[in-house]
Amino acid sequence: MENNFKLNKIESITSIKELNRLNSSTFSVKGDGIGNTELAILNQYKQLKYIDLTGCEKITDKGLKYLSQIKSIKNINLSFCNKISDQGLVYISELKKLEYINLNWCYNITDQGMVELAKLSRLEEIYLWSCEKITEQGIIFLSKLPNLRILELPEFANITDNSIKILVKNSYRIQRLRLANLDISDESLIQLSNCTSLRELIISYCPLITDMGLLKLAHIAGLKYLEIKQCRKITPSGIKQLQIMLPLCQIIIS
Repeated sequence: MENNFKLNKIESITSIKELNRLNSSTFSVKGDGIGNTELAILNQYKQLKYIDLTGCEKITDKGLKYLSQIKSIKNINLSFCNKISDQGLVYISELKKLEYINLNWCYNITDQGMVELAKLSRLEEIYLWSCEKITEQGIIFLSKLPNLRILELPEFANITDNSIKILVKNSYRIQRLRLANLDISDESLIQLSNCTSLRELIISYCPLITDMGLLKLAHIAGLKYLEIKQCRKITPSGIKQLQIMLPLCQIIIS
């Protein structure tokens, strides 16, 4: 979804004046420092599909209520919109065509927000960096999404081995998963070894994971990309063994 957004012509918006220049054929917009007032005008463009509001810190839940009236939206980036809350996602849940949402660094989002996202059956990609209030309960709700392919989980959240177990059990289409700064152990990688759809896995700052868990990933024959960063119990020997077992997998160590 993100690649499609980049390929389309994107209209940049920094003011109401620029909003008024949009025409009926515009379906990709990027906001720069805009707020609720601009979104109230933007909602008249019912053909919009892709909206990037990265860093628009003035936007609140009220602004998302305006956006919820544009039923054609498929892709929305709200990263660094840190005034929005779960109530904003109540409005977002009305966008039944939504396939992609980026909530990175939206610190007020909790499990209740995940309940709202779980209502969007077309949702394929979810990004949750630094949404630390999300717990295992939120993951349970997200795991029920029938088309979920990409999930990048928050750091320092209360997400456990059991969370990963439930995710693997329910999300049979998951292709990309990010795990960072979480208290998960080899048990999570044992569970992930049963996820035959997985193609990309990023593991960062997970101090409990060892070579034993790492080598279980060899059971994922289709794994194409593995990034491991600062997992101190994983050794060069373990990496070498896994590379032999998965010769077509690109393994990045840092």
